[in-house]
Amino acid sequence: MILRETQIVQSLLFADEFDSAELNLNYWNFDLGDGSDRGIPGWGNSELQTYTSDNIALRDGLLSITARKNSSEQFTSSRITTLDKVSFDEGTIEIRARMPEGQGLWPAIWMLGDNITTVGWPHSGEIDIMEMRGDKTDEVTMTAHWSDPAGIIPTEAFLLPQAIKTLVKISISLP
Repeated sequence: MILRETQIVQSLLFADEFDSAELNLNYWNFDLGDGSDRGIPGWGNSELQTYTSDNIALRDGLLSITARKNSSEQFTSSRITTLDKVSFDEGTIEIRARMPEGQGLWPAIWMLGDNITTVGWPHSGEIDIMEMRGDKTDEVTMTAHWSDPAGIIPTEAFLLPQAIKTLVKISISLP
């Protein structure tokens, strides 16, 4: 008997290789400020930084987001989304990423449901593709959050320790 490997062919729905001089604003939005204008100061997580469009750099096919302390001793960073620009509900998401080192940082790459602006979090669902908590600098996790009918927020987390200092490739398949 001869066994053959079956390959599933999927159409590419979205790709950004970050190979231009500037962020492609056909795909990406900047979330600016500290969340106060949306009624959620600190973006609901007690974040201390203010988001600007100045903390992003594209070089050699990589997007870098840098946290900085400005002359007023305040922290700035950048936060980008694809809200209302890129959306899909099935397929495979593939990223290459590396988390920074540093106490107090809380970098994350995550996805929210398209209905986040109408139903809010966690009802929209959230997948943290990669997240590093500021108090656990040796731990990177992949987590899913959602709300069940009883209002409980179940969470499933998986450790990704190799994502500190090393560029890793992660694939997530959606039904």
